[in-house]
Amino acid sequence: MTAQRTAEQCQRLALEKKLIERYMPGFHVINPSGNTYIEGWAYPKGGSSYMLRLDLPISYPYSKPLLFIVNPQILRMHNSNESINSLGTSHRFHTHENGPTGCVQICHSRSWNPSETCVKVLLKGHLWCEAYSAHLRTGECIADYVSS
Repeated sequence: MTAQRTAEQCQRLALEKKLIERYMPGFHVINPSGNTYIEGWAYPKGGSSYMLRLDLPISYPYSKPLLFIVNPQILRMHNSNESINSLGTSHRFHTHENGPTGCVQICHSRSWNPSETCVKVLLKGHLWCEAYSAHLRTGECIADYVSS
């Protein structure tokens, strides 16, 4: 038997969906009654685009959502054939262990507070993509641009 969301959690997801629609055009809430996630594209100034995916655990908002870059799946490092994916958890690059399909998981907060919204997390994802684009240009670590 699959765990069910409470009425309070369903109300929260409905609110999150409205916030996403209003403040994050191009992002969409997928499967709000099951394995819920939010997907959309970030377009940093560097010209590349990155698909962000925010997975909401069944215990959301009491558990921290997980933020991934799902496209491109492999994120190269500045002037190197190495990838950020190969680093796993890295303070310098603000990443956690890779997701189940090997994509980079962005560290978006040191500690989770249920009052934070998906919009805030997705904005941090956009900021991470900007910092990654800067890393590709300069070689500086993402931590030099972003703080938790």
